[in-house]
Amino acid sequence: GSEARVLLLSGTGSCAYGRSRDGRTVKFGGRGHILGDQGSASDIALVALRRIVYQHDLKEKFPPLGHAVLRALQLNHPDDLIPWTQAAAKQDIAALAITVFDEARRGDELAREVLRNAAEKLADMALHCAAHLVATRARVQFLLAGGVLLKHRSFAAAVSRRLHEHWHKCRVVRLRRESVWGAVELAR
Repeated sequence: GSEARVLLLSGTGSCAYGRSRDGRTVKFGGRGHILGDQGSASDIALVALRRIVYQHDLKEKFPPLGHAVLRALQLNHPDDLIPWTQAAAKQDIAALAITVFDEARRGDELAREVLRNAAEKLADMALHCAAHLVATRARVQFLLAGGVLLKHRSFAAAVSRRLHEHWHKCRVVRLRRESVWGAVELAR
C-alpha cells in the first residue's frame, strides 16, 4: 500500500535509496566518510573524535568518552590520536562507533549527544529522499538496514520516532537480516 519505499542504510557508511511506485528512484548520501555518510559508524566516530578534542581544548581536561576511545585504541595520550586518525582506514575509524554506543549506554552525555545527532541526520536523509519521490501526505515505507541500525535497537528506535514525527503516513520496518543476505538469495 505504499506509494514509495526508502531503504535507509547505516553501517560503515550510509545512504538512503528510494523508489516510487511508478519506478522513479533517488539516492541521498553514500559519498564516503569524508564527504558524507551522515549517521554512519564512520560519521559517529569522526564526530565523537572531533567533539572529544574540542572538549579537551575548551576545558583543558580530556572527557570520559575520550579516555574510553584511548583505551579502545590502546593509546596513552590524547595527542596520540593525531597520527592514529591520519593513518586510520575508514573501517578502523568506524569501529570506534562501538565505543560511542557502549559509553552512551553507560550514561556518557557526550556519547548520547553524538548518537542523537546521528539519528537526526539519518532520519532527515530518509525524509528528504521520500520527499523527492512523493507528496508528504503519501504512504511511505522506510526500511532500516545496515549494522548500525540492526545491532542497536535504541538507535533504530530514535530514527524511527523521528521518521514518524515528520512523515505521518509511514511504516518503518527493520530488515530481519543484514542486506548481504539479498546477495546470498540471488546467488541461489
